[in-house]
Amino acid sequence: MSSTWVNILAAFEPEYYELEEKMNLGPNIRCKLLKKGRYTVLQLEEIWSNIDHVYHTSKKSDKFDDYVFWTNEQLTGWKNVKRMSWDQGYFNTKKDAEKFVILFNLKWAK
Repeated sequence: MSSTWVNILAAFEPEYYELEEKMNLGPNIRCKLLKKGRYTVLQLEEIWSNIDHVYHTSKKSDKFDDYVFWTNEQLTGWKNVKRMSWDQGYFNTKKDAEKFVILFNLKWAK
């Protein structure tokens, strides 16, 4: 973007440079555990956050794809878990799901 437009945006939004820096860092991808019937569902979610707002978008980034591919690769070796959709796995026990969340957080720690 040209410097003229950047200056205009910065004039209208004083936090423009700070927000731009956060957007360049990319989203946070987290595991969310839900209960569905007798299963514990692990769902990956992409969160774009800034100072006052949290954005959940339907358009996913390339970074999200990396997390999903890694997760699916890891879950193929686990017993009692099924992949139900692109970003969801169904665990038979909550304990197994929580173990996977710990592994996920260790792998993708920032």
